[in-house]
Amino acid sequence: MDQAALDIFIDIVLCSMLGFPLWLVALMVMTWCCPKQLNDNYFKSPHFSDGELAAYISFPLNHLKTLIFICTLAMPKLYRKRNMSNAREYVSAWYLRAARIWLGGLYSMAFIIFGLMGLLIVYIENFHN
Repeated sequence: MDQAALDIFIDIVLCSMLGFPLWLVALMVMTWCCPKQLNDNYFKSPHFSDGELAAYISFPLNHLKTLIFICTLAMPKLYRKRNMSNAREYVSAWYLRAARIWLGGLYSMAFIIFGLMGLLIVYIENFHN
């Protein structure tokens, strides 16, 4: 691997890291646009514990509640334990599509950041000078 390829890998990692704060802003927008019916029907006792209900009601942690809703909408088979199988009925098509795009982008950024950083560390430790 020459210096140009190494520079490209480092640029990709840095751009992915810079994209993460924008992804958090998108999560804030999704929190504000979260359908009221979804909150009313699923943000209660059988789906969330009492501690989660108390913690996720206010500002900094209400984004975690939205993240749980996004994961439930985008990957329903992985979130069976919350028993929110009918959650897709309460959201519009654009919100479901946005949830899938948001979660796919988050996984892509994590793969790029951690995968390429791992490759860069191995390369620098073993092959660079």
